[in-house]
Amino acid sequence: MLYPIVGYSNYASILWRLHYIKLKFHQTAPLPFDRAQVQPQTELFCYVIKQLNSRDLAFSLVGIARNVKQRITAIEESLADLLIWNILETNKIQDFEGQLHLWTVTAHIVLVYVQNVCITLSGILNTINLKIASFPGPVYGIGRDWLMWLIGQMLYH
Repeated sequence: MLYPIVGYSNYASILWRLHYIKLKFHQTAPLPFDRAQVQPQTELFCYVIKQLNSRDLAFSLVGIARNVKQRITAIEESLADLLIWNILETNKIQDFEGQLHLWTVTAHIVLVYVQNVCITLSGILNTINLKIASFPGPVYGIGRDWLMWLIGQMLYH
């Protein structure tokens, strides 16, 4: 699968437009599309959100203007997926420096989206709890401590 280049530019061609609720490509032609193209593009959107300086590209992907105070559940769920991924990765990383770098970058990403879109930290945490409840066995481990650190960073700002 191809991914867009994520950087400071807010330019995204018409090929990278997703419906802001369904995260599906806008397809108006009755052409036979590949099955992967008509499915929600959550992997693509999560890839974009994981990058630093991705706010403008993520907003243009879903077709919203900057600083719109509109709740977008797709972004909220993608941020919850990112935090769950971080929790699982933190349990694998043994050194403190690696964990600190991972969570510092994630805190920056989440803070940008919480401040610029009508996404609440409580909504993200509720989504995390719902998704983790379906996992077998304990998941949090040391990642829970880092999640609490991130929550403290969000409350501080």
